[in-house]
Amino acid sequence: MLPRSKANPSKPTGDKPAREGLARSGAQSVAARVDELEKRLERVRATYEAYFLGLERRPPEVARQQVHHKLLELQAVPIVNTALRFRFQNLVQRFTQLAGHWNRTMREIEAGTYRRDLLKAARHMAARDGSPED
Repeated sequence: MLPRSKANPSKPTGDKPAREGLARSGAQSVAARVDELEKRLERVRATYEAYFLGLERRPPEVARQQVHHKLLELQAVPIVNTALRFRFQNLVQRFTQLAGHWNRTMREIEAGTYRRDLLKAARHMAARDGSPED
């Protein structure tokens, strides 16, 4: 009679649970990356608005390129979770829309046809605070 060999404890006996755990951790990883990308996009949008109002001296081109590269990286990753894929596609569309707005405004600034709406912004802030307009 041959001695029975013990199963290797480091090797999972069932392949399916290991794959499910890997898929869950991958989805969590992608979710965290989408969250981070959403925050970065919002920061870039706010920085561009500050630039357009004259509060910043230079446009945030480096931050914009970083967000664009992160979008491209995430587009290469297959997203299985439908809700997560929807959020990501929403981010891609939002970035595309904002990039078009930024490009158009930059062209206007370079052509000298862009007018900063400081008076409109001041009027809006006054109306929000409830104080009378000048």
